[in-house]
Amino acid sequence: MSSGHIVTATPSGIDVSFCNFGDSDYMADLTVTVQWRMDQGVLQGNILIAGKNIRTITAIVLPDIDMAYGDAAATSIIVPREFGVVIHGAAELLSSGDDKNNPLAFTYPLGHMMQCFGWTEKDKGLYTDCRDEQGYIKTWQFAHTEEGLISLKILHHMPVADADMAQYQLPYKVSLGSFNGSWYDMSQIYRRWAITTKWASRSSAQRAKGMFDNIACWVWNRGRIAEVVDPVIELRKRIGLPIALDWYWWHKHAYDIGYPDYFPPREGEAFPEAIARLQQNQVYVQIYTNGVGYDMDGDLWQPDGPSCAIINKDGSMKSAVYNAFIKHRMAIVCGAAQRWHGICLKVADQAAALGIDALYIDLIAAQGGGWFCYSKEHGHAPGGGCYGVQGFRSLLEKVRAKHPQLLITSEATIECYQDLLDGCITCAASYERLKYQAEKYGGRGRLVPLFTAVYHGHFVGFGNYAMLDAIPPFDEKFPPEYRPDSSAEKDWVALYPDQFAFELARTVVYGSQPMVSNLKAEHFKDSRFSDDIDYLVTISREYHQNRKYLLWGRLLPPGTMETESLEIKFLQRFIYTAPGKETELARTYPAVLHSEWQADDGSCAVFMTNYARHAVNIAYTPPAGFRLTGVPVGDIYDGIYKTVLPPRSCRTLTLEPLNEVIKNL
Repeated sequence: MSSGHIVTATPSGIDVSFCNFGDSDYMADLTVTVQWRMDQGVLQGNILIAGKNIRTITAIVLPDIDMAYGDAAATSIIVPREFGVVIHGAAELLSSGDDKNNPLAFTYPLGHMMQCFGWTEKDKGLYTDCRDEQGYIKTWQFAHTEEGLISLKILHHMPVADADMAQYQLPYKVSLGSFNGSWYDMSQIYRRWAITTKWASRSSAQRAKGMFDNIACWVWNRGRIAEVVDPVIELRKRIGLPIALDWYWWHKHAYDIGYPDYFPPREGEAFPEAIARLQQNQVYVQIYTNGVGYDMDGDLWQPDGPSCAIINKDGSMKSAVYNAFIKHRMAIVCGAAQRWHGICLKVADQAAALGIDALYIDLIAAQGGGWFCYSKEHGHAPGGGCYGVQGFRSLLEKVRAKHPQLLITSEATIECYQDLLDGCITCAASYERLKYQAEKYGGRGRLVPLFTAVYHGHFVGFGNYAMLDAIPPFDEKFPPEYRPDSSAEKDWVALYPDQFAFELARTVVYGSQPMVSNLKAEHFKDSRFSDDIDYLVTISREYHQNRKYLLWGRLLPPGTMETESLEIKFLQRFIYTAPGKETELARTYPAVLHSEWQADDGSCAVFMTNYARHAVNIAYTPPAGFRLTGVPVGDIYDGIYKTVLPPRSCRTLTLEPLNEVIKNL
């Protein structure tokens, strides 16, 4: 219970003050002032709390909205997870009676790349964001109420102060607005603010040099030199352009245990020699390390490990088991733990001495800073705050300062580290392959390039989990009893003939650098893989030729592509999937994927690719305000481009803006 009165109200804003919080048993001596101002087409709010016992507050809720809806099937939530996900039929999901989907909670920066969410019904949307450049932990919560409404709350988690404070003000603004259209229209509201932040400060002009600007594709290979190197060099020769290798399982221990103990490499001095050989063959080399995991059951856990770990509220250490075979407990480290910084710097020193081009520091951009820590040793107030993000930012700054020649990458594309990262791997393009992703939100989630629409040109994304033979790698250091029987493998290519090409196509259409995973020498000798390898070569060359759009350009509103639909069967299988436990998912997608781009020089283009195994008819209408140029006159009918795209082909066509407003986007 509380009472409130308007303090001030003007055409541009309103201040409301609340007091007398509590019930008949307890009344808090607090005054809460909420301020809303109209700015750049959205309401921006803040909250100030004054009074006694503020330190007992665990979270501030702003806003707290109840919304009615009409057509449950036409509702959706736009979520900045991975590239971006639209949860279709959101009201149906929330009201289904399934407790795991009501409420739906989304915590930033834990797996969510941006601070903007949307609720839509048909083409009308409610927009919300937080404009926080420090990385404070916050949670968006959507729920279905007993009254049949949709509840939207943003929880701003408070630190646990040692002493009470006279007042507390939310250290950033919260925005509310409306929009017409889709996820793309929502993205452009956030983009206006996002590209002014420090993490968007490295423009395409500053990034456009070196490895990322030169390469045509990536290979994600694992294991010994004899298995890794030759197929990568062979692919480089076939493409005829520089490529990059993301090298896993080079380190002394098995995958997902032993961190941060990596050296010496498994094959000793032969490893830097292999790196040099790859570089001589126009292959850039990146190696794996982990930025948040410390093996509690490993040889290096004592004496430093306990002082690096996140401490839960009950005093236990936050940990997870990554390796399903060996089951070592991996403590999750706190970004503010200075001892962890020193350990990571030592690893970076050893890695740089190998002569690599890039150092991959896993999980920082996927999880780093997203957990509460209650340690008394890390120099931060326990509970909520931004210490995790600021700590990992400090770590990345130290690595960059000490090794300025070394490119630094991490997993996932979260915004708050992008100025300190040269690139980010993401498996989002393989969304359906990863069962845990595809099953989230009751299977209603569909991938969209939301992050790309906001930040493309201010970050570099690469990767997927597309495998030619659909057989995950097996680390030689895993227990042998878990090794799959190779003779029992099915002809996965025949069973899932479109999966590899679709994942590859979506990678590039969404503005990321193409990748093939677990490439083997025998793939080049087996005719079953010829078409997929040819498509990999084709799309990598097309990507490289159009880097000013697909690497550095701005994503434009989507045009309309009329074409046939394909039902694609996806094999869901990962490294730790037990034999016989593979699952299958079927989804229908257009046979031709496309995206529209504007380069820094103002030129615009549409990239389209037919990933199907047969020729496909298309009828393409450019986005409003554009027209196609440079295509045969006979292929244009009332502004619609009609043609046939050959199987496994790519095409990049020029778009001409029809007015100066669009030219100057």
